[in-house]
Amino acid sequence: MPVFQISNDSIQPIPTTTFPQHGILERKDIQSCLKSRIDVISPDTFNKTYVLSSQWGNPTPENAAESLRQAFPNLNILFRPTGA
Repeated sequence: MPVFQISNDSIQPIPTTTFPQHGILERKDIQSCLKSRIDVISPDTFNKTYVLSSQWGNPTPENAAESLRQAFPNLNILFRPTGA
């Protein structure tokens, strides 16, 4: 998403950058920060936001659904197989 700096009489594009250019890693840095402060992207306190922080060794939809059922036994999890 383009970001701009706006002043009273001008608008200037801010140069594009990436997290790796700044030494920020997705799993080590971003995921760990969001795990402890999910409210920065999901501030709605009425609905709960769950953070799934582990990656599965065999990430098929079936395995992911079963892992979710085990991690959150009180939640209703609907699984729709691919092609159904």
